[in-house]
Amino acid sequence: RQQARGPAPTLPRCGNRYGWLRSLQDISDASEVADEFIEAAQMELLADQIFCFTPKGDIVPLPRGSSPLDLAYAVHSSIGNRCAGARVNGRLQSIHAVLRNGDRVEVLVSSQVEPQQSWLALVASGRARAELRRFFNAKRRAVRAAGGDIRLPALAALPPPPPPPS
Repeated sequence: RQQARGPAPTLPRCGNRYGWLRSLQDISDASEVADEFIEAAQMELLADQIFCFTPKGDIVPLPRGSSPLDLAYAVHSSIGNRCAGARVNGRLQSIHAVLRNGDRVEVLVSSQVEPQQSWLALVASGRARAELRRFFNAKRRAVRAAGGDIRLPALAALPPPPPPPS
């Protein structure tokens, strides 16, 4: 015997908690072929991400709107801290360039380059932003420490204060 089937089960409407899963369910309902579903699901789930390639062919996932700085920091913080530009798909680009899906990116580094505060506005990834903040905080600590070391010997060279009046 066949049982009557009711409507397909749906996800509870709890705000945006299951939004991504609900969108997959909608895509599944609208797709007649499994390949269509997979392609549509990939586009839906990865809409906020791009994938770039390193010169060695490694894939680096980045948020949409990323710059070569994001890729440099994704590879290693020391590369990001020395990033002077990039060669994107064989063409020289500044660190201001916006990367696209499938770009092949070679990061150009220089020992003369040091991160600038303005770089915080250029990066889209949390990792790059965190590495930049870590660099700036370490630099502030080093300056404070150097300032403290400079003042201590200078204070020692001063004559002692006069005794208090009696």
